Amino acid sequence: MAVNCHARSLRGLLNGGPAILGYDKHETNKTTFIINDEEAKQVRDIFNTYKTHRTISRTIQEIEALGIKPKARKRDHNRLVAEGRWSIDSLSFVLQNKAYIALREINKANKDKDKSHLKPWQKYSVVKASWPAIVDKELFEEVQSILEENRSKERLRLETSVKRVFFASQILICGDCGRPLVGSSAHGRNKVHRYYVHASKKGDVITCTKKRYSADEIEAGLVDRLSEILLRAGHFEKVSENIRKNVAVNPEEIKRQADGTEEEVKKITLAIRRTFKLQAEMDADSDGIKLVANELQELGRKKKSLETRLMELKAKADYTSDVEESVVSLKDRIEQFCPS
Repeated sequence: MAVNCHARSLRGLLNGGPAILGYDKHETNKTTFIINDEEAKQVRDIFNTYKTHRTISRTIQEIEALGIKPKARKRDHNRLVAEGRWSIDSLSFVLQNKAYIALREINKANKDKDKSHLKPWQKYSVVKASWPAIVDKELFEEVQSILEENRSKERLRLETSVKRVFFASQILICGDCGRPLVGSSAHGRNKVHRYYVHASKKGDVITCTKKRYSADEIEAGLVDRLSEILLRAGHFEKVSENIRKNVAVNPEEIKRQADGTEEEVKKITLAIRRTFKLQAEMDADSDGIKLVANELQELGRKKKSLETRLMELKAKADYTSDVEESVVSLKDRIEQFCPS
């Protein structure tokens, strides 16, 4: 089955699927497209509009103003497309689709996969399509260059951008409409401004009196209030007590165990020295030499086990000390926001 589909694809034929904007399925031959003249003009308008404005968002505004809608499909899962509106994905699909210059992409999902791991009929390839082009190749290539330029700029922006945290995102809700508020940032003349805005999808209309709230003001208020609750209501003492309980280690008990383990290590070390001395005094061919060798191995294992145990105890002691310091440090930091 896969081989037969691949063979049809190599001839530039379709293997099912709906028609795309600009084309209709042939009435008698479902393996190819025929041009829809009205939609074909719309496709060319889309490419020229993007070439002029050079951004997806601005192009969507312009083509929607012209009354150009995405190709209607039954049971479309994209809410915007189902409503006759464009999304970034649906417009990007049109702008990057080689079908408009009469080329058939085969196994597009495998385009970036390692070919050495694919069977011949699974590899990505491009062949001449069985339908005519409706977009000039030069225009198509120019649009691809602009798209790639924009992708490069976006990659650079993401790599060099500062990550901004909005710790109340999706926790706050609008008092007017009940929508959750999410973090958003805007670049001003001298700095970046942080806001909480309504969570919404493209096309949603926000009718609330206030459209956005200063994130700095909201978060400062939350920190002040939480600090007051923690320190003045006695909750911090409970929190710190729970932290110490979770550690579940008594520093004095750790020291007692560590001292005892160190003493055992000293005893084992002394026993090893005595056994070595005894071994040196014995004849190499005597029957007791093997017994002494076995005793040395057993003493060595015990010493290694005790040394491991001692390291664990010292690590616990350090951890307990770190936890205590962290609790004190946390309290100091909270008190900076809410001085007593």
